[in-house]
Amino acid sequence: ITELDNGSFATSIEENSILIMDGSTTSNIILNNDRGNFNIIDLSENMNEESTSMILVTDEGDHTSFRGASIDGVLSSSMPNNVDVEWQKIEALSDDEWIATGIQISSNSGQENNPASPDINPVIGHVIWTGGFTAPMLNKMYPAPSGEFHSMIRMGNEMIIAGTTQTTIFDSNDLTFEHSNITSSAAIKGDCDVVWFFGSINSDSVIKWTNEGHEVIDLQHKLPIEIESYGSSSKIIYMHGINSNGEFKVLTFDYSSYGSIESGRGFLNFSFIVIFSIIFAVMGWNIIERMKF
Repeated sequence: ITELDNGSFATSIEENSILIMDGSTTSNIILNNDRGNFNIIDLSENMNEESTSMILVTDEGDHTSFRGASIDGVLSSSMPNNVDVEWQKIEALSDDEWIATGIQISSNSGQENNPASPDINPVIGHVIWTGGFTAPMLNKMYPAPSGEFHSMIRMGNEMIIAGTTQTTIFDSNDLTFEHSNITSSAAIKGDCDVVWFFGSINSDSVIKWTNEGHEVIDLQHKLPIEIESYGSSSKIIYMHGINSNGEFKVLTFDYSSYGSIESGRGFLNFSFIVIFSIIFAVMGWNIIERMKF
C-alpha cells in the first residue's frame, strides 16, 4: 500500500491494475497489457504536480523491473537492463528521477561457498524516466556489502537510504553516493528536516540526524520491540512490532520532548527560560537600585 500525494492510497490486487482508495471511494486503473502482463510490487508518483505519471516496480514472472505509467493507463516498456536485481521499493527524488532499493543474489563457485547459500547483497539504483512509452533506465547502481535497506527519505536534492548495516545518501546534484556508519531498523522524518534512526530491540539510544550532523540521544528505557512498521503524525512517531515474548505491541515516541528549539515543546521550554531570566534580571536590577538609596 502506497500513500499518494493527495492523501489517497494505492495498492494492486491483480495483474496490470492499480486500486485507488480515497476514503470510502475506490477506483481501479487498468493498465494496457499490449506490452505484457505483470504484478505491481511498489509505485511512486512523479513529483511534478502537473504530471499524472508514476513509476512501477513490477514482477515480470522471472525477474523484476521498472515501468512508467500514466493515470489513464498508458504504459511504457519494461526496463531492459535489469542486472539480476530483485527490486523492492522506489521513491521519487525529482521530476524525472527515482531511487530504488532491492537485493542482488549471486552464487560463487569457490570451494568454500555453498551453492545453496548464495550471497545476498542490498543494492540502490538511480532510475531515470522522462515519460511516454520509453522504458525507464537504470542510470547508476550501488551494491552494499551486507544488511538491507529499509527506508528512503527525501531531503531536498538528496535521498537518505537507511539500512541495517549502513546509511547511504545519494546526491542528485553530482550523482554521488556518500556512506555513513549509522545503523538502524527504522528511519522516520520529523519536523524541521530532522530524521530519527531507531535500532533493534533492547537498543538504549536513538540517533537524531540533521544537515549539520547527528547526535546520539539516550532513551529512558530500552526499546521494547523489534520494529516491523512505523509512521508519524503531529510530533509523534508510531512503531509497530514484536516484543521479546512474541507479542504484537505499539510504541509511541514523542520527539518534541527532547527540547529542540524548532519543536513546539522545545520552543515553549526555551521561551520559559528566557522570560523568567528576564524577570529575575529586572528584579535583581531593582534591588540593586534600591540599595543605592
